[in-house]
Amino acid sequence: MKKLNMLKGFVSLFFFLQIIGIIGSLVLATIFLFQEGDLDMPLKLNGTTIEVIDFPTKIAIFFVCFGYAAFVYGIYLFKQILELFSQRIIFDDRIILNFNKIGKCFLATTLLTAIPVFILEIISENRTSNINFTSGGFDSILFTVGLSLFFMVLSEVFKIAKTIKEENELTV
Repeated sequence: MKKLNMLKGFVSLFFFLQIIGIIGSLVLATIFLFQEGDLDMPLKLNGTTIEVIDFPTKIAIFFVCFGYAAFVYGIYLFKQILELFSQRIIFDDRIILNFNKIGKCFLATTLLTAIPVFILEIISENRTSNINFTSGGFDSILFTVGLSLFFMVLSEVFKIAKTIKEENELTV
């Protein structure tokens, strides 16, 4: 139980910091969405340097903000699951549903942040960025897709475990 409380504390702190980050990101995104032309200082969007705000860049910023919001919502759902675990509620429909939602949120985060930036890199004039297939790290698309699928599989495992538990309680 001590590890669960530590995890809850870390996730709560992380969630709080993400809320602050999303508020700041939305303010900056709003400023950039109403700006046209060259930037005084370059903006980095998921590793891609942006020097000119044009229509495709605005669309990419818009999608990245939604991806960030989906990530924060996934962390919020994980925080709820940890709260249920601390109340010793394990095989509940809320947990099963939240694990599935977390997987979908993380998958949406990956797609909403990676694809628009990739398209922006393709249509940009300078094409200075390259495709990097690194083998590790949280910024790896393969890792984040795998993590999202893990949460979806975990949802299915909990659903199976709940069914087995209910069957065992009926057979005395």
